[in-house]
Amino acid sequence: MFTLRYPAVGSADTVILPNPVLGDIQRIATEGIVRRTTGGDLVGVRDADWPQKQINVYEFVVLTETEKDDLLTFLENYAGLEIGITDHHGQEWTGVITSPENEIVTVKDTCSYGASFEFLGAKA
Repeated sequence: MFTLRYPAVGSADTVILPNPVLGDIQRIATEGIVRRTTGGDLVGVRDADWPQKQINVYEFVVLTETEKDDLLTFLENYAGLEIGITDHHGQEWTGVITSPENEIVTVKDTCSYGASFEFLGAKA
């Protein structure tokens, strides 16, 4: 099970989806500064107190029409707001969805849909 919820803590509004497809994409956003010295060397600096976020890309296939509609409504209602996710590994995340557009693809005529989105967050 994969759960989206708003607010991030609590469960006023939730959407439950089937597990995403295997092969999740995960990228680390470390919030560091990289500058070139006068000698031409690259030097990176990162304070240990600066946040470290992770970008997760989730792709879902074989969504029902109800799941598709619930997901679209959730994404429209809470765009840019902090949400919570309990992923298919049982991990809790807090962050925002960063996909510029959320596309829904019809896999089979009116009975199966696919969707994907990017999520920038940290483990709760």
